[in-house]
Amino acid sequence: MSERKLASLDLGDDLQKEIKNANLKTVEDVLSKSFLQLMTILHLSADETEDLIIQLSKECLPPCQKGAELLEKKLTSLPFCDPELDSLLQGGAPGVGKTQFSYQLAVNCLRCSSPPNGVCFLDTELCFKADRVNEIIEGSLEAECDSSIMSKFHVFQVETVASFNEILSTLELFCIVNDIGLVIVDSIASLIRKEFSQDTKFERASTLASWAAQLKELADITLYFYCY
Repeated sequence: MSERKLASLDLGDDLQKEIKNANLKTVEDVLSKSFLQLMTILHLSADETEDLIIQLSKECLPPCQKGAELLEKKLTSLPFCDPELDSLLQGGAPGVGKTQFSYQLAVNCLRCSSPPNGVCFLDTELCFKADRVNEIIEGSLEAECDSSIMSKFHVFQVETVASFNEILSTLELFCIVNDIGLVIVDSIASLIRKEFSQDTKFERASTLASWAAQLKELADITLYFYCY
């Protein structure tokens, strides 16, 4: 939050001009200055400086959520139908190991098919770690990982909704040609957060429904999907 660009905030034209002249780029740049420094370099009164600090401090705060909203999210999260696993994941909160779990699923796909099926990994957060997959393969298959095994992983780095739609349009053919047995999307939520605001609930729901329909259709062709 503190890395948010000042130019994207509604601070008024005059203040934005002063901020630009002072070479301040982010919220952190302003809040790291002392009260007196801000008054001096931005040519503000004490009251104006205080108002600015309060406004920018609020930009650094995570959005407040009500308990009822958190409960609703928990109740509507997609379960794995394994009570112990669902209890641990708690609906898929950040940092609980969803990506690591997807790596293990991918390795299981290789281990449980003969010859090994391919794995298609749609990486929307640009965080695919080939070295970690390599470690899991060596630990699970009890064999040294070579290029022939890693070549079974097909990783697409997807940064926009448009690029995701483009990949979906050709995914069936890609899966058939490359003998794909598992498709992993890490993560659909990331794309939605990046391109849809809270005020576009209808568009978000429509996009998710369209993706779900396309992925389900592909899953019916004996593919497996893991999306979160």
